[in-house]
Amino acid sequence: MTVAWKIDDMGLVPRIDGPRVFTALRMKEKRFLEAASMYSFISSYKKLKLDLLQINIYNIMAMKSMITLLITLLVVVFVAQEAKATVGVVSVTGTVVCPVINGSTNINTTTNVTIPTPPRLPVVNGSVQATILDVPVGAMVRTDGLGRFAVTFVRPVLRSVENLRQVTTINVTPPPTACNSTLPPNTVLRSIPPLQVVSQFILSVQLNTTAGFQLPAV
Repeated sequence: MTVAWKIDDMGLVPRIDGPRVFTALRMKEKRFLEAASMYSFISSYKKLKLDLLQINIYNIMAMKSMITLLITLLVVVFVAQEAKATVGVVSVTGTVVCPVINGSTNINTTTNVTIPTPPRLPVVNGSVQATILDVPVGAMVRTDGLGRFAVTFVRPVLRSVENLRQVTTINVTPPPTACNSTLPPNTVLRSIPPLQVVSQFILSVQLNTTAGFQLPAV
């Protein structure tokens, strides 16, 4: 009965079949118990190895997921840093004055003496719109009492500062009463390229219409 209980305790009943039954029956009790114990140890060892293998697989999968997540986070941070370096605010400032009409020379033909050119009047309350390759960017603003303005817009990602100052144009539409009403109807003054770089930082660029404005070519 001791052997039977030991077999039952070790769960060996389903595992003994065929020729192994006769081998087991010929064993003495002590030898049988030693063999059964060894079989139980081997079975437990195999089960332990399987459990460890499954644990390692789970750990590898978990580590792979963590690595993937880490790479994703690094990519997001890198893209964000690149975006910060290339996307920012562009500010364009300047002063708009009335253009010279018909290329007047201000020379007295009688005395052949050059008459001092009077100060050019500022364009007051003119509408100002920035464009990049003739596409409007930013909000429209108006010039103040001295013809000054400041427009801002978001810097395009793929535009370098050098390219930006070449392709950005400031368009000014003077009111009908500007320049003593000497301008043709629907006149639009355009900044003379390129714009001047005043300052440049990581998130901002300031440009200026240093070259002034001109009438569109007829």
